[in-house]
Amino acid sequence: MQNDFVPVDALNPKGGAFAVPEGNGIAPLIVELAEYFASKGGVVAACRDYHPDDHCSFIPNGGDFPQHCVQGSIGSHFYKPIGTCVQNLRQQGHRVEVVFKGFHEDVDSFGCFEYPNAEPSFQRLSYRGDNCCERPNLHGCSLSAWTGACILRRSNQKADVNAPPDVLSAHRRETLGSWFKREGVRRVFACGLAADFCVLDTVLNAKAEGFQEAYLLMDAGRAAYLPGLGEVGSGFVQDPVKLKEMMVEKNIRLIPAAAVLPAATQAKLAAPAVNGKTGKHFPQQLGPFALLSATSALVLSLDFAAGQWTASGAAADELLSRGFEARGSFAPPFKMTIDAPTRENLKLSEEAVFCAWCNPSESTGNLNGRAEAYLSTVSSSAAFLVNGGFVYLNKDQELVDVRGVSIGSGLSYGAPSRWKADFSTALVGRWHPVTLPYLLKTGAKLFAWINPGEVLAPQGGGEPWKVCDHGAFAYLFHASLSEQDDRDLFFELEALHACDMPRKCTLPVPE
Repeated sequence: MQNDFVPVDALNPKGGAFAVPEGNGIAPLIVELAEYFASKGGVVAACRDYHPDDHCSFIPNGGDFPQHCVQGSIGSHFYKPIGTCVQNLRQQGHRVEVVFKGFHEDVDSFGCFEYPNAEPSFQRLSYRGDNCCERPNLHGCSLSAWTGACILRRSNQKADVNAPPDVLSAHRRETLGSWFKREGVRRVFACGLAADFCVLDTVLNAKAEGFQEAYLLMDAGRAAYLPGLGEVGSGFVQDPVKLKEMMVEKNIRLIPAAAVLPAATQAKLAAPAVNGKTGKHFPQQLGPFALLSATSALVLSLDFAAGQWTASGAAADELLSRGFEARGSFAPPFKMTIDAPTRENLKLSEEAVFCAWCNPSESTGNLNGRAEAYLSTVSSSAAFLVNGGFVYLNKDQELVDVRGVSIGSGLSYGAPSRWKADFSTALVGRWHPVTLPYLLKTGAKLFAWINPGEVLAPQGGGEPWKVCDHGAFAYLFHASLSEQDDRDLFFELEALHACDMPRKCTLPVPE
């Protein structure tokens, strides 16, 4: 988690040279993991790429990647929340080390453990060939010893977590593997950026290094995904089929962070408080949530007559392969207003005039354990398919932007209000099974989005009801619309940074 791997934000104004989308969003979870493992007597290694400016992996030098994490640069520093966590844990006396990799100009090292000295392992790396180390004849190559991560002495490390290594420290280096073994480590849990390169190779090489178990924490990582890269143009350096075979052979396990964190920590991460002073969780409060851009990851088609969306793309194919539907329903669109600064901050197209809520995929209300584990990766496309999201349309009702809902900040809600049971049938076709695990655990069964200013008619006639001014989510604690429960409620949006919703909904459903 270094500045160059994290998108530019308020904490990282000079980084982002090789930014992984949504990379900054996983920092709180990684901090929780590091603190938890350290508190239980585990060892924690925070790894830094530390490349010379002529590194063989850089595009100007014949490699595949933009220049990043150059020695001594701000981009090579830890992303601030991670660096602060590492320094605090070290000062508290926990077993925490900063390790370095990729500092030999002639060989790269995605993984934190040394690569086996054989051709297959080196097929994944950028490599500057010479007379003694050509790709077909790698057995005995002296450069293999410069792969993996090393502990390097840093004289100023107590004062500065980003302190550079001492000049001669590489000659007295200790590998991460040897340190882990000396500390009695048997299981390795890997997370961070980028999940499809450094994190993946770390768990693969951990088994080759001799550790008994290796786990990749899916939701505590994000993939760089570089289209066209690799031997089959998949974005992976190697054919994904071969990678899967390697992971199965080595018994690499992919798990969500929830599998190792205690329940109290999971609740704090999964359901953060709208008001930090209250500390309340659902059903006392909802969210906040973030809106993640999925425009480039998903191809959506909208059937306005049927109120149905259909998705295609890699994430949709993954959903289909697991027996789910890559389609769902959406609510009637409404016209939105938004000021220029907010639009710019969200990178929302100037063409966006209308907004519509899209329910999650029709079949995700019955996730099995394996699929739920996969979909716990909160990529923007998975977030849209599993949690739902908003689509943005231009003046001609054409799609211009897609945003998936995920845990985060941006969507804040007021206090809960009692739902009126007589109006449940007014939203027939718009209720959807609850998919977020922490909401399901409370007994919530169905949810629906109500447009800003929308007026509902009660079952059997009577006075209509304008539910909210700014849009709301309603939740039912039963599966039948004819039933009622005192726990049924709705939450009106308090602040929606994705669109500043109008007082009234005036747009009819397009034909």
